Amino acid sequence: FAINWGLRILVVEPTARWALGLRRSELQKFAQSVMEALFYSAFMLIGIAVVPSQEWVWPSWKWWRGFADGGHEVMRSDLRCYYIMYISRYIQAIFSVLLERK
Repeated sequence: FAINWGLRILVVEPTARWALGLRRSELQKFAQSVMEALFYSAFMLIGIAVVPSQEWVWPSWKWWRGFADGGHEVMRSDLRCYYIMYISRYIQAIFSVLLERK
């Protein structure tokens, strides 16, 4: 939440105001779009790095191998961190929607 709004207010909005000369309502929408693009791009890149490195991702027959024996509920730390960050991003988005100008 703090990273999103801090970057947006302190970096993106002043830069866009200086470079593009947008009105306030346009500036806020532009900054919102830039932050969304940055967040989605960052999580895509992190996901590309983390998810394929999991041993069960490919080939697909590994999805169910040893499932009956247990152990599939154990998640590597890097994937767990990725999921926690991803859900945190959506939780902060819920609060940000309430603060956004309609």
